[in-house]
Amino acid sequence: MNQTRATIHPIDYILERLCINLQISDSLYGSAEESYKAVGNWLAEKSDLAANKPAIYPQGSLKIGTTIKPIGNEEYDLDMICEFGNVNSMINPKELLNAVYQTIKSNSNYSDIAELKKRCVRINYKRQFHLDIVPAMPNTNDTGTCIFIPDKQENGGVGVWIPTNPKGYANWFEERCKIPRDILNKAAKLEHLPENEPFYDKPPLKRVVQLLKRWRNNVYKDIIEQAPVSIVLTTLAAEHYKNEINLSDAMTTILNSINERNKNGYYEVNNPTTSSPMELLSEKWKKNPECFNHFVIAFGSLTRMWNELKNDRGTVLENRLTLMFGNTDGLVKKAYMDYNNTITEMRKSESLSMSKSGILSTLGGGVKVRPNTFHGD
Repeated sequence: MNQTRATIHPIDYILERLCINLQISDSLYGSAEESYKAVGNWLAEKSDLAANKPAIYPQGSLKIGTTIKPIGNEEYDLDMICEFGNVNSMINPKELLNAVYQTIKSNSNYSDIAELKKRCVRINYKRQFHLDIVPAMPNTNDTGTCIFIPDKQENGGVGVWIPTNPKGYANWFEERCKIPRDILNKAAKLEHLPENEPFYDKPPLKRVVQLLKRWRNNVYKDIIEQAPVSIVLTTLAAEHYKNEINLSDAMTTILNSINERNKNGYYEVNNPTTSSPMELLSEKWKKNPECFNHFVIAFGSLTRMWNELKNDRGTVLENRLTLMFGNTDGLVKKAYMDYNNTITEMRKSESLSMSKSGILSTLGGGVKVRPNTFHGD
């Protein structure tokens, strides 16, 4: 039987481990799913708003599979849309938001943990996450799955309707994640990691988004108000992804492409699935140009560090990754230990070989690397 040889570059293994360790745990995901279903079913079937035919569905990171563990004591932020199919088209944003808030408050399960926010009603659970319920109504001015969500303006008044399209955006993002079959066929003999975990079904673009969000959380931890929102990072990554099958290659393409775009000055990031009107995702940059300027500087630094680490090894590589992604929760340290343990096991099984160019590989095609015995030989 023919076996394919897999090239091993430390950065690819370590990035994979970083992403695995950033995954939301099965137990926490189960708790979140249970809570989501409970409040969703109640709103749709038993609440005072049931007659308005609310359709409940997830949006954001939870929907597209790019949720990551928060740093420190921060909570998971999980989002759901509550779209009303039967609602007075003349209702104003503030009225709809308040109606949902009062309805949720009326339920004894949520009365003490419900909080009214600018665009949603937040339920603060005591299990490391909160659930943001965003009221919505159909946008008949646009096509397909476009909706309006409320924005309760801080200066009072009735608020404004914001166009968006969570379902359409999720479909667009999933399409951007797909790798054409001809590229996959060419890649059949390229890198394969030795482990076969469910995580490896996650396409490279989603992993890049997870890493960018972790970088953002680390770099902006002391200036959270200036941080780019997740959907801006997600959209930029998706727009600049070129179907790379390898995570480090995808990172290289996306980082360098965005960095080049940043050099041309201010630009807006829009939702590619809305048109009438267009949803501005980078609203923060428009309101506060300093946030855009800070992003350009911080992202330029990230890109330079990334391009320099390709030749790094050992503690130099570990230290640079720590600067990029932080290590207060042991994320980088654990990923590095996992990598070293993998190499040790492969040495023991003598499945690690070295090509003439000095690149480590699995499954033959080179000179076997002997196990370390530390007996002075």
